[in-house]
Amino acid sequence: MPDIAAVDSPPSLTGPADRALEKLALVIPTLCEAENIGGLLAHVRSVLDPLQIPYEILVVDDDSRRLPHCAR
Repeated sequence: MPDIAAVDSPPSLTGPADRALEKLALVIPTLCEAENIGGLLAHVRSVLDPLQIPYEILVVDDDSRRLPHCAR
């Protein structure tokens, strides 16, 4: 009978060859942050770029300009 742990467990992503399999999607929810997005994205990129893995950044805002409590 085969070792179940060896069959069912995913491969370890520790070696350089496995680095090509790594990808990252970062979702940033925002509300009334239009003035801060540029600085935030610059900081996030400065952290992610040295990792040398593909990534995407999704900034989600539901048109917060229409909300009365948001600065215009």
